[in-house]
Amino acid sequence: MPDTGKSSLFRSWLFFAGIFLAGTTAGVLGSLALNLAGQRTQAALPVARWLDTDFLYLKSGQMIAGRILDRNDRELILEIHNGTLKFRPDEIDRIEENYYTRYFKKAG
Repeated sequence: MPDTGKSSLFRSWLFFAGIFLAGTTAGVLGSLALNLAGQRTQAALPVARWLDTDFLYLKSGQMIAGRILDRNDRELILEIHNGTLKFRPDEIDRIEENYYTRYFKKAG
């Protein structure tokens, strides 16, 4: 009678090794593609900016995504992709601030 325990263990090991190699190959090819794309990729994928985004909901119904630079009783300054915008508090319905990334920036 053949020993199926060793055969089954070998097939499992082979399966996981194949998964590892496929993932490694995909990662290397993805990194190579990003490096070849150069500056265009950095401009097209501003991931860090997406992670540090606040959402400003105006009473007019508009939603504006950006990063709050300053906030006081008279105005709120929001940085957007091509400049800054200023809003009076009476124009703003609500604000969703991204506390998560700011916490890690302060901790680091």
